[in-house]
Amino acid sequence: QEFISDSEGSDIRCFVIEKEVVAAMKRTAKFGDFRSNIHAGGLGSMTEITHEERKMAIDAANFLNLPIAGVDILRSNNGPKLLEVNSSSGLEEIERVTSINIAHKIIKLVEKMWGKIHNCSFVISLDEEFLQWFETRKDLQKYPCSTVVSYSD
Repeated sequence: QEFISDSEGSDIRCFVIEKEVVAAMKRTAKFGDFRSNIHAGGLGSMTEITHEERKMAIDAANFLNLPIAGVDILRSNNGPKLLEVNSSSGLEEIERVTSINIAHKIIKLVEKMWGKIHNCSFVISLDEEFLQWFETRKDLQKYPCSTVVSYSD
């Protein structure tokens, strides 16, 4: 893998849901490290993405047939470089940085996809807050096969 020195220990995480970048943040490595991953000590911050970066993120997710993806892009002097595409990206930092409720957008997509196929409503909950949110959604609970899945890492 080519080392891109002009990325200066940072990258862009674009969160794509159904052919749309719903959120993006800059991730910066902690001092003395080159890895900008949040779980490696990186820190997220607000950023604006370019049209080219947006298109790259959407195209990468589409190429891999992923309706939900975290797409990592490096900014270089020669334009953006695709770094990695994640089919299961963490939400906590990008939701904190952008104040966008991505988990809710994922729930809506899952409802749409699985509801069409199985005439059911499936709710994926990533934390206690969303379990509480689900309990307030009487409209979802009316489906005979409503399922709540809780996940935390």
